[in-house]
Amino acid sequence: MGHGLEESYHKLLPLDISCFGHNCGEITPEDLAVLMEPLAKTAKIPLCACPNAGLPRMVQGKTFYDMTPEAFAVGMEAVYHSGVQLLGGCCGTRPEHIRAMVKRIFLL
Repeated sequence: MGHGLEESYHKLLPLDISCFGHNCGEITPEDLAVLMEPLAKTAKIPLCACPNAGLPRMVQGKTFYDMTPEAFAVGMEAVYHSGVQLLGGCCGTRPEHIRAMVKRIFLL
């Protein structure tokens, strides 16, 4: 929407928001980890991240996301280690993606 992550955070923080984050869009979980890490070092509230299961592409007129649950879990592990506390998924994620993420990050 034309605003950077940290700029948006600082504009919204005075509105007494309870968490701040990023979801959806054309960004991989690994790239989202890199984007969130600087903010995570100074954030005064929990951060959340709910990326897509890969980058969207069109297949026979339909949007398709081809990231496997295992690849999603690896990327979300990077997001977790960047300092983001609330993790989830957006477009293209299925229960299998969330299960793989939980298993990789919390149950190993």
